[in-house]
Amino acid sequence: MRFLKRYPAAGTTISLNELSGMLPLFWKRQPGDFERQIAQSFQVQRAFTVSNGTAAFYLLLKALYRISGKKQVIIPAYTAPALFLPIKVLGLEVVLCEVSLDTLSLDLDFLSRVIGPNTLCVVPVYLFGLASDIKPVLELASANGAYVIEDCAQSWGTLLDGKPAGSFGNAAFTSFGRGKNFNTYAGGAILSNLGEISSAVLEEIQNTGKPSFMDQIGLAARLAAVSMAVRPWFYGMFYFLIKRFKSVIVPPDFALKKFSRWQAAVGSRVIEKQEKDSRARYENGMALIEELKECSGIILPEIIPGSRPAFNRLPVLVKYPGLRDDLAKMLFRKGIETSRMYERPMHWIYDLGYSMTDENNPFVKATYLSQRLVILPVHPLMGLKAVRKIAFEIKKYFSRHRGEE
Repeated sequence: MRFLKRYPAAGTTISLNELSGMLPLFWKRQPGDFERQIAQSFQVQRAFTVSNGTAAFYLLLKALYRISGKKQVIIPAYTAPALFLPIKVLGLEVVLCEVSLDTLSLDLDFLSRVIGPNTLCVVPVYLFGLASDIKPVLELASANGAYVIEDCAQSWGTLLDGKPAGSFGNAAFTSFGRGKNFNTYAGGAILSNLGEISSAVLEEIQNTGKPSFMDQIGLAARLAAVSMAVRPWFYGMFYFLIKRFKSVIVPPDFALKKFSRWQAAVGSRVIEKQEKDSRARYENGMALIEELKECSGIILPEIIPGSRPAFNRLPVLVKYPGLRDDLAKMLFRKGIETSRMYERPMHWIYDLGYSMTDENNPFVKATYLSQRLVILPVHPLMGLKAVRKIAFEIKKYFSRHRGEE
């Protein structure tokens, strides 16, 4: 099995030749140049780059709190655990919102009940690159004097009504970490459509430290390693080594530094082909949805009319949770890596004042997601042949297990 071609759950299309070709840009590119490219791509007024996506969220929250003074931050009950860290560090209050099983984002009815006069901001998350209906969120936030921060960490390239996810709210943030749609191994950006937010963010960033030269060399080496490791043949042959570097541990903190010149050089080059990669993610994801739409064992996500999701991965819900792990093991034996992503809802990871047991569970849908979700690869390193292989194996599997619970 060691030498089997294997498709990783996430992949980047950066090649070693492209990385070596970026070396001359290291001396020419500044983070400000890349920031202008990001702002243009997201159709926002300003973009500010920092060391990672969590740091971007932290600086954005800190700036908004200085402006507003309100303390409640509404986030989905099922999302990346790292979202909690900046809220905790700043001494703000987490308010969880139930999720929609269709879009995997905020449940609008639930949101209308938890938003209020002390809400600093609402954070809709475009999980796995899926678009969600942002307009009702904007209306609810506006009626309560709250900001809307779009979490685009997994959705670079996603469009809704022809506009990029991240361009609708007062501000947004994204991530360039490994496994993301846009990858420089590490890094993130704040996106702003309001001058007062931009000014406050700029002041905060100026007080952060710079990465050392050795930090930049380390980032370059790790990006080169990841770029090679995710190639399907390499990934299959050396998985026994690569798996040692995988981790699902919730991070206890985050680094806060300025963006490096090396990352700016990489980002300036990668952004030129981002639209091509986004379209490949969309086409692969939609092809897999089409192949699986008659499969009785799973539930597929809803694709919002007028949207073009740039799938980070394709989420499917297994109707019978007892089969989820067995399905993942079967696909792995066939050379297809899946993941369960976040294995617990937020209120079962952190003590946020909610029930942490099944009794009186206020977030039934978020819990349902955590127990049934399987994430399938649809990144640009995969062709339609690989997509059809995934669909074939899943349909064959559920035809054998029809009716099992």
